[in-house]
Formats: sequence, structure tokens, C-alpha cells
Amino acid sequence: MKIIIFTLTVLILSGCSTTQLNSGWERTKHASYNAATDYVTWVPAATSAALYATDYDTGMTNYFRDHPWFGEEDDEFYRGLNHYETLATAFLVNDPDYAQTWKRVLVEFTGLETTKQTSTFLEKNIRKKSPDGTHNGSIGSHHALDHFASSAMNRRNVENLDIPQWGKYTLNTISYASASASALCRVQDGGHSFADQLVSASIGNFMGLFFHDLFMLDSMTNIAVSINDSEAKVHIGFRY
Repeated sequence: MKIIIFTLTVLILSGCSTTQLNSGWERTKHASYNAATDYVTWVPAATSAALYATDYDTGMTNYFRDHPWFGEEDDEFYRGLNHYETLATAFLVNDPDYAQTWKRVLVEFTGLETTKQTSTFLEKNIRKKSPDGTHNGSIGSHHALDHFASSAMNRRNVENLDIPQWGKYTLNTISYASASASALCRVQDGGHSFADQLVSASIGNFMGLFFHDLFMLDSMTNIAVSINDSEAKVHIGFRY
């Protein structure tokens, strides 16, 4: 948590040094709107609401528990695939300089860490019994929330890759498929219901897009280097 607070403070203060407050507020509204209206945010949210309002959530959860699509050993593979693809695309984006690339990595790392803390908060504060009855934190799943946030940020990276459109579709499909597989693994073992995972997927996608758009869209990076007899300093300023 201390790391998240520190990095967010650095990003915000570095932006405030070159951006007026009203511009930052407009960017926040724009990022929030983009994230909320994205189809991977509102479709799972609407579907989960419909499932909760009926008895279909229980039926779908029981189906996946009785007919598992993935083995227990598959979960780690899909989680790793999801995160490593996001990291790889962050470095593959043709940013104007190395500082901008490292800013992208820092923003996405901070976004993922914040998402993890959000997932933990939901698990501890929203009391809903899991399908297998082992815990009361069924809302808030790292397997769904974290990985859909990662996929959302990966999608922003892929949009900026200089590759054919079919390549972008392929990368996004792999990312979201791995996030979905990881989420379903927790439904299979009874840790969360199907609708619970849709809620987490919606929140994760929102947070991933919000973080990325808030700090990365139309951003600029400035570097200043000062050298004397005793030391060398590199000053990096981000404008968002």
C-alpha cells in the first residue's frame, strides 16, 4: 500500500507541476467516462445484475463446478500469460523515448497494485458467502478483477502497436481469454459464483482503463540531465 501511495503521489505531483487543476479534472472525467462506457465494463455488470435477479447464477455456477473446463494446474498458466503479455506490450509500444516507456510500465504496475488492494477490500467488506461455503468474501476476486484490469491496460498498449489489425485482435483475444479462464477456475472450485466473477471483471476493466487513460493519454515526458564533478542527476517530469 505504501508503494501505491508513493507512486500515485509522484505521478500526480509531476503532472500538477505542468498541468492546470481544471485540465486534470477534465482528464479525470474523460478517463472515467471512457472506462464506464466501455463494453467490457457495462456488459458484465448488466449481465451479473440479471443473474442475481434470477436463479440463473446458481445454475451456471453449479454447471461449471460439475463440468469443469480447466484443470487446477491451468490457473497459474493463464494468470502468467495474462500479466506477461501486458508487460510485453508495454515495452513494445513505440513511445517517443525510454522515459515514456518506463512511465507506461510504472502506471500499469501501480494500476494493477491498486486493483489488487481494491479486490482485497471488497472481499473483506462485502459479506457474501462463497458457493462452497468456505468464506464470506465472494465479491472481489483477484483471479477476475486483477486480470481484467491487466487485459484492459494491455488493450490500450495494443492499440498503439504498429502491427496489422488481425495481430491486434489476436493479442486482445489471448489476453481476455486468459483473464476469463482464470476467473472461471475460481468458479469451478467454488470460491466465487459466476455472477460474482462478472462483477469483478467489470470493476477490473473499469480500473484498468481509468488508470491508463488518466495518466497516459496525450501525455508528455521531459528529461533534464545535470552533471558535476561529484554526481550526475536525471530529472524526469511527466505531464498528463
